[in-house]
Formats: sequence, C-alpha cells, structure tokens
Amino acid sequence: METWILFAAGGVFFLFIVAYLIIMVLWPEWVGITGKVALEAERAHRGGSEADDKVMDSLHKPSHQTDDSKKNV
Repeated sequence: METWILFAAGGVFFLFIVAYLIIMVLWPEWVGITGKVALEAERAHRGGSEADDKVMDSLHKPSHQTDDSKKNV
C-alpha cells in the first residue's frame, strides 16, 4: 500500500474529528448531548414547580404585555 493513501486517510479522519468537536460544542443536541435547549424543554415538561410555571407563563405571554407584579411594586 502506498504511503500517500495512509496520510490521506489519516487527514480525513482528523478532519472528521475536528468537525465533530465543532458540532459538539455549537449544536450539542445534534450529536446526542443534552444541551441548554434540551434541558429547558425537560424542565418545562416536568411540571409542578413554581419555576416551571414561570417559564411556561413567559412563553405564553406576548412580549408587549407587562407583568402585573411589577406594576404593584
């Protein structure tokens, strides 16, 4: 087997590892790592806690609507 084939295969392997690491850091959900987005989705689906209710309320409230609790302060 010629040496240049081994070097080319090693280079391709190295490039795939670098690409995987970049994807792993930028978009962890794409490679099966639980990232921030997935953790927040899991938290929202658990239900029952006050923090989860606040998250769900903020998702359903239009952005132009003000919080009533801030008016009374």
